[in-house]
Amino acid sequence: MAEGHGNAVIARALSCSERTAKNVIYELMGRLQARNRARAGARVLHRSLI
Repeated sequence: MAEGHGNAVIARALSCSERTAKNVIYELMGRLQARNRARAGARVLHRSLI
């Protein structure tokens, strides 16, 4: 997600369904209190999580 990949690419990399990837991303964005992927990435980098 931090590299700008879509749900389909993320799902293939994680060997899961696209719907599972979408749900995990949605949950992650909620935990980070981010309204979009760019903000989520910024918060992850700011918190040094990756």
